[in-house]
Amino acid sequence: MSAEIFYHTLANIPVGHYSSYGAVAGLCGVHVRQVLAWLRALPPGSALPWFRILNSQRRISDHPGAARQYQLLADEGLLPDQRGRFAKDLYWPALKS
Repeated sequence: MSAEIFYHTLANIPVGHYSSYGAVAGLCGVHVRQVLAWLRALPPGSALPWFRILNSQRRISDHPGAARQYQLLADEGLLPDQRGRFAKDLYWPALKS
C-alpha cells in the first residue's frame, strides 16, 4: 500500500473534524501500526493535518506532541469534554449509530 493513499486520506479530514488511527487505517486498507509509522515519517512542519487523528476513545494519545496537537485542535474549535473526549458528531467519517 502506498503512503500516497494515506496522505490523501489525511488531507481530506475536514477542518473542525477528527478521525481515529483505526478509521484511517481502515480507509487506507492497512494495519494501525502502518498509520503510526506514516505519521512518524511526516517531515517536520508538514502541512498535512496529522493532529486530526485521535485514539479510539476519542482522546489525544500520550505522545511528545500532545500539547501541540491539543492547541492545533483548539485552534479549529475542537475542544474535549471534562473527560478529555471529543464530540462524536465531529468524527470523520461519521460514526454509525
